[in-house]
Order: sequence, then structure tokens, then C-alpha cells
Amino acid sequence: MSEEKEKIVLKTAPFDNRFPNTNQTKNCWQNYVDYQRCIKAKGEDFEACQYFKRIYRIMCPNHWVEQWDEQVENGTFAGRI
Repeated sequence: MSEEKEKIVLKTAPFDNRFPNTNQTKNCWQNYVDYQRCIKAKGEDFEACQYFKRIYRIMCPNHWVEQWDEQVENGTFAGRI
């Protein structure tokens, strides 16, 4: 009997030379804001938006994302979207 095993591919965020330092907080923030701007302009299914989402999901703590999502819904998010 042969078993089909699903291959799991783990990826990390690619290097972004706008954020060369070890602290990646700005990278996290910028990709979240870029995602929000992208879905506002192009819609959630637009492929480029999914790139920003993938990066911020890798870089940002889940707690921050949950708070920011609530703030975006309530219209109290600090960034310009």
C-alpha cells in the first residue's frame, strides 16, 4: 500500500531592504497597512493583496493583528488607509 503524504512547505518573509535592522516592527506595521490599502483599492481577492497579508501574518504577533482588525472595523485605526 502506498500512502500519499501531503508536503508541508514552510516559508519565511523575504528580506525587505526598507527594513534592514533586526527589529521588524516597522516591517510588520507597513505590510499590515499596505494590505489594508490594497484591499480597499482592489478587493480582498487581488493577488498582490495576498502577498502583503502573508507577510504581515508572518511578521506580526497575532495579538497586534486582532487589535488592529478591531480598530479598522471601528474606524479608530491609527494608520492612514
